[in-house]
Amino acid sequence: IDTVAFAHLAELYYTPQFSPDIKHHLETRCANLVAYIQRIRKTYWPDWEETTETMNMNTVWKKV
Repeated sequence: IDTVAFAHLAELYYTPQFSPDIKHHLETRCANLVAYIQRIRKTYWPDWEETTETMNMNTVWKKV
């Protein structure tokens, strides 16, 4: 269930939306969910920034 929840919430939070109100709502009214997705991301995808910027799954974190 955590994986499914993370997938849906991360899509809403991290991808550009047609309305900035969605992210604003999450940050102001659902801070616990934002903390949850940030915690999951930090724990399981420490190379998130590198992967999304380079579109390459072969990151330094994977090699270590």
